[in-house]
This record gives sequence, C-alpha cells and structure tokens, in this order.
Amino acid sequence: MKKLFFIFLSACSIINLKPKEELISSQLEVYCDESIKEPSDSIFIIASYNVENLFDDIEDGYEYRDYSQKTSNYSREFMLKKIENIKRVLKDINADIVGFQEIESKRAISELFNSVKDLNFKCYTIADKPQFTIVKTALISKYKIISAVGYKTIPEVRNILMAKILVNNDTLIVFVNHWKSKAGPESERIKIAEIERKIIDSLLKLNPKANIVSIGDFNTHYDDKESDILAGNAFNYKPVVGLIDVLKTTSDLNLLKDGYLYDLWYELPENERGSHYFRNEWGTLDHILISYGLVDSFGIDYVKNSFKVFKANYLLTEDGVPYRWQVEFEGNYAIHLGKGFSDHLPIYAKFKIIR
Repeated sequence: MKKLFFIFLSACSIINLKPKEELISSQLEVYCDESIKEPSDSIFIIASYNVENLFDDIEDGYEYRDYSQKTSNYSREFMLKKIENIKRVLKDINADIVGFQEIESKRAISELFNSVKDLNFKCYTIADKPQFTIVKTALISKYKIISAVGYKTIPEVRNILMAKILVNNDTLIVFVNHWKSKAGPESERIKIAEIERKIIDSLLKLNPKANIVSIGDFNTHYDDKESDILAGNAFNYKPVVGLIDVLKTTSDLNLLKDGYLYDLWYELPENERGSHYFRNEWGTLDHILISYGLVDSFGIDYVKNSFKVFKANYLLTEDGVPYRWQVEFEGNYAIHLGKGFSDHLPIYAKFKIIR
C-alpha cells in the first residue's frame, strides 16, 4: 500500500520553493540557418512528439542497453531510419514548431535538423544543460529562436527547455517538458510542476499577456486523480496532482487571467482523448497548454478547436494502437528491425497571427 502524506493547506498552495531551492538554469546553444526564410502564413502549427529514443550513432557509454553498440545492432543505419520516419510525420503534420522528448544528444538533434531543413526548419536547440540525462528535450522551429534556457528539475529527470521564438515581431515562449515517469510517485512530478510554475509566474508578472505554450510528455493524464500527496484535512481531502493543482491547468478559459493554463485535451470528445496506449488503455500523458495571452485576440492566438492527435494509418498497428519502434531480443541482445515509429502519437494545434 502506498504511503499517504497529508498537507493541511489549500490545494493551490501545496508546495513552495524554499530559498535554498532556487532555480538552476543554463543558457542553451541555439543553431539557426539564416539562409532559410521564415513562414509568411498567418496560421502556424505547434506540435509535441515523444519519438521513443532517438539515439545518435556514437557510443559514449551512456546509452540505454537497447541502443548500445555493445548489446544491440543499433547503428547509423537505424538512426537515419528513425530520422526518416520522424521526418515523414513532421511533413504530414506540416508543423512549424516542434518540441521533442527522448532525443539523446546534440548530434542526434542536429542530424534530424539537417534532414528536415528542406521542410524549411530554421533553428534548433536541445536542453543538454544544466544537468546531464541520457535522453533530453529539444525543439526545432521554422521561426527564429531568439534564446533558449535549460532548467534543472529533479535528479536524473530531464531539464525543462524554455525557448523564446520570434513570430511576426511577437515573442512566443515555448516550454518543452518530459516529467518523471509514472514509475515514480506524484510527489516527484509535483516538484517539477513547482519549478515550471515559478518560471511562468515570473513571466506573467512582467507581462500578464505573455504568449506561453507549454508542451511535452508530462507523464500525467489531464484528469489524473492519483497521488501520494493529499491536501485538506482528515475529514475533507483530495489528491494533489502536479499538472492540475500546482502548474494549474484548467478547462475554464475564464481562469486564464488568473494565471491558469488551458489544457487543450478538453476540446476533444472523451472517446478521442489519448496519444499513448498502455495496459490496454489510452492515456493523455502528452499535453499542449496555453496561457491567457494566446486567447486575448491580440498578436498571436490559439485557433479554437484546432487541437488534434495525429493518427495517420502508418503510425498505428492493425489493432489501432501506436506502431512503436520495433526491437526484438535474443537473450540480452537487442535487434533493431528498422521499422516502426514511437509508443506515443504526436499532438498538435494551430495558432494564428493577428495582423
């Protein structure tokens, strides 16, 4: 049985960063090909895609066992095939800004970027600092990335990537997340939510109408109710969920002026909510969250009801579940078959430039 911890406070002020827990961040390298022209369309697409382990072709001793050249047949050939498959997805979505999860290295994202430059992607960055993790969050964009910062989360969990992107002379702030997996307790995801909430609060304090999009694999369902942290008292309590109660996601657009983030999953019918399939159930671990600045009818705005899960036939098995990257095993040796995509489906949404 899980151990339960009671915190006798309101759900929206459960955890606060202590002074000794100041944010730890690092400026990230941004690469841009200035020869590529930025889009001139008034509509653009933001996507999030957990690509299920895009490893490069260099053995550095930190690979997962399934991707090590000592314990698998993984090679440059398979890296390029995974990149080819990812490119197919990006081309068909026609995405302009894409946040990735599970990219091993700068080499891996640069190989992917070079492959998709003919789709007019201009810039990329990867959150390889301040802390080292085997896989990382990354971002590519057809618009200029002005700057990017990596924020340390909790030990051995991926950095949060925050990028400022120039879209038609407006600044769009994009967070790319990959929170602690469901193998860990909710209290660990709460700590990560607390960090991102502090960053967002500082941005909104400077500009209450800041254009903020937070995307990625949060390892939390939009309606999660499981937690090892409870708020209230012994007679009236509720589970505390990092995404919902600390990062403050909502289905109510009226709350966005108070700093809440609108979770786009609420726009889909319940039977269409799912981008990840696990233990015979569809889940909503991947999210696109938006701030008030993207619904204020000024500068950049979200296109209402444009949120979708990309479910191309080639991304699904005959059973209708994600056609993940195919690996077979002979004992402890992993054999990559060079086919398949990911255990997650990409999600995307449209935004408009109000001229």
